[in-house]
Amino acid sequence: MMKTMLNIWLFIKKKWYIFVGVLGLIVSLILFKKKNTHLTDVIEIARDSSEKRIQHIEESYEEENRRKREAEQKYQEVLEKLEKDYEIKKEIISEEKEQKIKDLIKENNSSNNRDVIARKIAQQFGITYIENERKNEEIN
Repeated sequence: MMKTMLNIWLFIKKKWYIFVGVLGLIVSLILFKKKNTHLTDVIEIARDSSEKRIQHIEESYEEENRRKREAEQKYQEVLEKLEKDYEIKKEIISEEKEQKIKDLIKENNSSNNRDVIARKIAQQFGITYIENERKNEEIN
Protein backbone atom coordinates (compact mmCIF):
# COMPACT_ATOMS: atom_id res chain seq x y z
CA MET A 1 0.00 0.00 0.00
CA MET A 2 2.84 2.31 0.75
CA LYS A 3 4.33 1.56 -2.59
CA THR A 4 1.07 2.43 -4.31
CA MET A 5 0.86 5.70 -2.46
CA LEU A 6 4.43 6.47 -3.38
CA ASN A 7 3.72 5.73 -7.05
CA ILE A 8 0.67 8.01 -6.93
CA TRP A 9 2.72 10.79 -5.32
CA LEU A 10 5.46 10.44 -7.94
CA PHE A 11 2.86 10.52 -10.71
CA ILE A 12 1.23 13.62 -9.24
CA LYS A 13 4.66 15.25 -8.80
CA LYS A 14 5.68 14.45 -12.35
CA LYS A 15 2.31 15.14 -14.02
CA TRP A 16 0.91 17.77 -11.63
CA TYR A 17 -0.78 19.72 -14.44
CA ILE A 18 -3.04 16.71 -15.21
CA PHE A 19 -4.05 16.51 -11.55
CA VAL A 20 -4.75 20.24 -11.37
CA GLY A 21 -6.74 20.04 -14.63
CA VAL A 22 -8.87 17.13 -13.39
CA LEU A 23 -9.39 18.84 -10.03
CA GLY A 24 -10.34 22.10 -11.81
CA LEU A 25 -12.74 20.20 -14.03
CA ILE A 26 -14.41 18.58 -11.01
CA VAL A 27 -14.70 21.93 -9.18
CA SER A 28 -16.08 23.70 -12.28
CA LEU A 29 -18.62 20.93 -12.85
CA ILE A 30 -19.82 21.25 -9.26
CA LEU A 31 -20.08 25.04 -9.56
CA PHE A 32 -21.71 24.85 -12.99
CA LYS A 33 -24.23 22.34 -11.66
CA LYS A 34 -25.26 24.80 -8.96
CA LYS A 35 -25.50 27.68 -11.45
CA ASN A 36 -27.34 25.44 -13.87
CA THR A 37 -30.06 24.81 -11.31
CA HIS A 38 -30.56 28.58 -11.02
CA LEU A 39 -30.72 28.90 -14.79
CA THR A 40 -33.18 26.02 -14.94
CA ASP A 41 -35.33 27.77 -12.34
CA VAL A 42 -35.25 31.02 -14.32
CA ILE A 43 -36.16 29.20 -17.54
CA GLU A 44 -38.99 27.37 -15.79
CA ILE A 45 -40.37 30.61 -14.32
CA ALA A 46 -40.21 32.27 -17.75
CA ARG A 47 -41.98 29.28 -19.34
CA ASP A 48 -44.72 29.31 -16.68
CA SER A 49 -45.18 33.04 -17.14
CA SER A 50 -45.46 32.74 -20.91
CA GLU A 51 -47.93 29.85 -20.57
CA LYS A 52 -50.07 31.99 -18.26
CA ARG A 53 -49.97 34.88 -20.74
CA ILE A 54 -50.92 32.55 -23.61
CA GLN A 55 -53.78 31.12 -21.55
CA HIS A 56 -54.98 34.65 -20.69
CA ILE A 57 -54.85 35.65 -24.36
CA GLU A 58 -56.79 32.53 -25.39
CA GLU A 59 -59.42 33.20 -22.70
CA SER A 60 -59.73 36.81 -23.84
CA TYR A 61 -60.09 35.66 -27.45
CA GLU A 62 -62.82 33.18 -26.50
CA GLU A 63 -64.63 35.85 -24.47
CA GLU A 64 -64.45 38.27 -27.40
CA ASN A 65 -65.81 35.62 -29.79
CA ARG A 66 -68.64 34.79 -27.35
CA ARG A 67 -69.62 38.46 -27.08
CA LYS A 68 -69.43 38.83 -30.83
CA ARG A 69 -71.73 35.84 -31.35
CA GLU A 70 -74.18 37.20 -28.76
CA ALA A 71 -74.19 40.63 -30.42
CA GLU A 72 -74.71 39.06 -33.84
CA GLN A 73 -77.58 36.95 -32.53
CA LYS A 74 -79.18 39.97 -30.86
CA TYR A 75 -78.76 41.95 -34.09
CA GLN A 76 -80.51 39.22 -36.08
CA GLU A 77 -83.36 39.07 -33.58
CA VAL A 78 -83.85 42.85 -33.65
CA LEU A 79 -83.65 42.87 -37.44
CA GLU A 80 -86.30 40.14 -37.72
CA LYS A 81 -88.56 42.00 -35.28
CA LEU A 82 -88.17 45.24 -37.23
CA GLU A 83 -88.95 43.48 -40.50
CA LYS A 84 -92.09 41.92 -39.00
CA ASP A 85 -93.17 45.28 -37.55
CA TYR A 86 -92.52 46.96 -40.88
CA GLU A 87 -94.64 44.43 -42.77
CA ILE A 88 -97.48 44.73 -40.25
CA LYS A 89 -97.42 48.54 -40.33
CA LYS A 90 -97.12 48.56 -44.09
CA GLU A 91 -100.18 46.36 -44.32
CA ILE A 92 -102.09 48.54 -41.84
CA ILE A 93 -101.15 51.70 -43.73
CA SER A 94 -102.13 50.13 -47.04
CA GLU A 95 -105.49 49.13 -45.58
CA GLU A 96 -105.99 52.62 -44.12
CA LYS A 97 -105.10 54.31 -47.42
CA GLU A 98 -107.35 51.95 -49.32
CA GLN A 99 -110.23 52.72 -46.94
CA LYS A 100 -109.62 56.50 -47.25
CA ILE A 101 -109.62 56.23 -51.05
CA LYS A 102 -112.87 54.26 -50.94
CA ASP A 103 -114.42 56.86 -48.63
CA LEU A 104 -113.34 59.70 -50.95
CA ILE A 105 -114.82 57.89 -53.95
CA LYS A 106 -118.10 57.28 -52.08
CA GLU A 107 -118.28 60.93 -50.99
CA ASN A 108 -117.65 62.22 -54.49
CA ASN A 109 -119.44 59.50 -56.40
CA SER A 110 -122.31 61.79 -57.16
CA SER A 111 -120.14 64.17 -59.16
CA ASN A 112 -118.96 61.46 -61.58
CA ASN A 113 -115.98 63.64 -62.29
CA ARG A 114 -112.82 61.63 -62.09
CA ASP A 115 -110.65 64.72 -61.97
CA VAL A 116 -112.35 65.95 -58.80
CA ILE A 117 -111.87 62.56 -57.13
CA ALA A 118 -108.25 62.36 -58.32
CA ARG A 119 -107.50 65.88 -56.96
CA LYS A 120 -108.98 65.03 -53.58
CA ILE A 121 -107.00 61.78 -53.37
CA ALA A 122 -103.81 63.65 -54.32
CA GLN A 123 -104.55 66.32 -51.73
CA GLN A 124 -105.30 63.72 -49.03
CA PHE A 125 -102.03 61.78 -49.55
CA GLY A 126 -99.72 64.63 -50.53
CA ILE A 127 -99.38 63.58 -54.14
CA THR A 128 -98.93 66.08 -56.96
CA TYR A 129 -101.91 65.95 -59.28
CA ILE A 130 -101.25 66.25 -63.03
CA GLU A 131 -104.22 66.74 -65.25
CA ASN A 132 -104.90 64.20 -67.92
CA GLU A 133 -103.22 65.44 -71.13
CA ARG A 134 -105.56 63.44 -73.36
CA LYS A 135 -108.50 65.36 -72.00
CA ASN A 136 -106.74 68.66 -72.74
CA GLU A 137 -105.90 67.48 -76.26
CA GLU A 138 -109.51 66.48 -76.88
CA ILE A 139 -110.66 69.91 -75.87
CA ASN A 140 -108.28 71.62 -78.30
